[in-house]
Amino acid sequence: LDPIFTVTVTRDGQYAACGRGNRIEVYHLPSARRIARLGDTNLATPGVAGAAHRDYVNSLAFHPAGTLLASGGYREAKLWRRPLNVSPAPIGRATGSEP
Repeated sequence: LDPIFTVTVTRDGQYAACGRGNRIEVYHLPSARRIARLGDTNLATPGVAGAAHRDYVNSLAFHPAGTLLASGGYREAKLWRRPLNVSPAPIGRATGSEP
């Protein structure tokens, strides 16, 4: 199991951020694809995928412009900034796929 404990969506409905344990994953909703996993380099451990907080991610909130994400864990808050020149790659239909 990999439950989601908290979620937030940008005002325009394009992106969702989900707190899964101590990780934060960002999804592009129209394409239904994960586009980022946010990780704090100070928490890097060999063999462990990018932790954003030491403990569970308890809260998430996007700035109204959608370029800043606030996350809260046990006794800490972090801000994550999205680069302005990043956009999802266009998604094509695979050959032979079902409609």
